[in-house]
Amino acid sequence: MAGVLVFGDVAGGQLVPVAMEAAAAGAGLAEALGEPLLGALIGDDLDAAAEQFRGGFSALYLIGGAHYRPYTATAYMNAAQAAIDACSPSVVLFPHTLETREWVPRLAAHLDTGLVMDCIVLAAEGSDLVVTKPVYGGGVLGEFVVRGAPRMATIRSGVFGERGPSATVAC
Repeated sequence: MAGVLVFGDVAGGQLVPVAMEAAAAGAGLAEALGEPLLGALIGDDLDAAAEQFRGGFSALYLIGGAHYRPYTATAYMNAAQAAIDACSPSVVLFPHTLETREWVPRLAAHLDTGLVMDCIVLAAEGSDLVVTKPVYGGGVLGEFVVRGAPRMATIRSGVFGERGPSATVAC
């Protein structure tokens, strides 16, 4: 099953705000690619976060348990890989947080796939995923075509609007 899989980030049982921005970016990208939008959450005490994150996804994968507290990169990486294996997405998006900066590059290396971090623009050009991110301290914007399967990116906080019932994101 192809699709755009968006991972949310949970802190203290609550969804972090950038997770909704990642969902908004994923919704626009899924529409542009003509693929379903899928969601995933990893952590302990996911009930409230799942309610916040639920809307608009074809499927929401909840990977929870007490063993995700305290946080360890290896546990999150293994959980994310299980979700990716379960749905075989073409694109995987993550919020750009302290934790995802640690484990998402390890996951991409383990999957032998492309990853661009701290993205401010996502675009679908045909079947290609083209992302833009600041480089050289933000003095230059670099545009990258992400290769591999699945293609992966992290989303910078404060760039994409939060997804709501009527929110749309142009890609």
